[in-house]
Amino acid sequence: MTTPTPQNYPTLQGTDITVELVDKELWKQLYELGNEMVVTMAGRIPFPKLHMKIRGLNPNSYYKVALSFDRSDDKRPKNSYPLSLVKPYHIRYKFNEGKMESAGTGEPMQPSDRIFHPDGTLQGHVWMQGAIKFDKLKISNGQNDPSKPCVKLFSMHKYHALLHVYSVDNYDIPHLLQEVHVASIPIPYTTFVTVTAYQNRDVIALKLKHINYARGSRTQEPRT
Repeated sequence: MTTPTPQNYPTLQGTDITVELVDKELWKQLYELGNEMVVTMAGRIPFPKLHMKIRGLNPNSYYKVALSFDRSDDKRPKNSYPLSLVKPYHIRYKFNEGKMESAGTGEPMQPSDRIFHPDGTLQGHVWMQGAIKFDKLKISNGQNDPSKPCVKLFSMHKYHALLHVYSVDNYDIPHLLQEVHVASIPIPYTTFVTVTAYQNRDVIALKLKHINYARGSRTQEPRT
C-alpha cells in the first residue's frame, strides 16, 4: 500500500507545515498489514481515531483546519502514451487469499467532503501545542447527513486522509476577514480499504488488542 507524497497536493510556496499521527506506530503496523476501515450506512468512527500533531504554523497567525479523504490509487492503462493525455482510473478491491487485490475499475472519483475541526479558528501556537482530534468524524457508505461530521466513501475502495490548512487573515476585522488555502497534506500511514466487515484477520487481531487495552478490558470485540 502506498501513500501519496505531499508534492501531489497544492501547497503555498514557502510553506513548511508537517503533520504526524499521535498513534503513529499503531497506524504504521496497520498500514503494513493492509489496513481496513468498516463503513456503514449510518456512519462509523474510524479506529484508530484520527489524532495528529501539526508543526510549521506561524504561532501568531490564525488558522482553520479540515480533514478529507482521497483515493490512494491512480492507475493508467498499460502501454498508454503519452501519459498526460490518458485519464487515470481507480480500482475496486476484493479480499482473496489473505490480501486485497484488484476487482476491476472502481467508482468514479468524487471530491471528498472536507470536515472542518469544531474548534473553528485558532492561532497557530494553539493548534501546535496539543493534538488535533477529529473524534466525532464518521465514514459512511450511505447518504451524507449535513448535520453530522460524516464523509461518504465507496466500500472496497482505497483511501488515505488529508489535513487541509487555511490561514484566516484579518480575523479581528469581520468585514475584511479572508480565508486562504495554505496546504493539503496527506497524512502518512492512513491508507486503508473500506469494507462492510473486516476481512484481514491480522488487522482484526491488532485492532482488537488496542481497543481492549484502551477500554481496560480484553472481553469485548470490535463490531464487524
